[in-house]
Amino acid sequence: PGTVQIFAPDQIAYLEARTYETLGILARSDIIRGLVDKDEGSKSVINYLEKSSDLSSSIGDIEKVNHLQSMIVQFKQMFQGASTRESITRCRQEYNQAPNHSTGLSLAMALVVEYHSIEAERVLTELITNSRQVYGRDHDDTKGLEKHFEQLLARRVTLKSRGSGKLYQALRYADDGAKCAVQELITLDRKSEQGKTFTVNTDDLILYPGVPVICRGLKNDSHLNGKIGDVCEFNWETDRYKVRFEDANTKTGHIKPENVQVLFALPT
Repeated sequence: PGTVQIFAPDQIAYLEARTYETLGILARSDIIRGLVDKDEGSKSVINYLEKSSDLSSSIGDIEKVNHLQSMIVQFKQMFQGASTRESITRCRQEYNQAPNHSTGLSLAMALVVEYHSIEAERVLTELITNSRQVYGRDHDDTKGLEKHFEQLLARRVTLKSRGSGKLYQALRYADDGAKCAVQELITLDRKSEQGKTFTVNTDDLILYPGVPVICRGLKNDSHLNGKIGDVCEFNWETDRYKVRFEDANTKTGHIKPENVQVLFALPT
């Protein structure tokens, strides 16, 4: 007969605490990726982290409690306190004064929420490079940063032809940009067709806020050709994207879909 492993109460509490912590981190990731409503997602994050903190406290893991409470405070400041723009300013100041894993990740998260994906990607690239040099590729901090970076690289789109608001990620262009390969985004509640990849006409894409783009083929505003920026929103009435450019001296533009291309890799 098989054997049954029996866990002590403290071991069970430890496993439950780590599970709730993981759920909180995943829920936070879904907010950053725009897969859930920010208000509802925030409640879930805090609920999971508080449960993990309570369980950690019950087994005397004070170091973990302090860490979780710090995460909760940081999260509330980021998503429930000051406006995200104020959070960006505060996080940028903290990162400039003390550039490290914690302040850098906080800045990147605040940037993503406000759709400053290009700057967030550059911050994470710098953090990963430093973490690999200081701690090595196999360190938990390095792996955690790389996971955030991988999530940020998902170029999220919806499809006009599907009309459901379902999110996909654009993977690459084909046929000289006339077509684009897309993949269904995977979330925890999806059980079927996870990661299905197929090709659509490029004019079927609606780029999600935060997607980095590059301007091409503009005639009246030819000075914008080659400029890169983040999509802020798509205006259905004017059929134009509002694009905030990385170059701070370039004013926000309103660009037709045929004049923007998804930027899959940032220029160095």
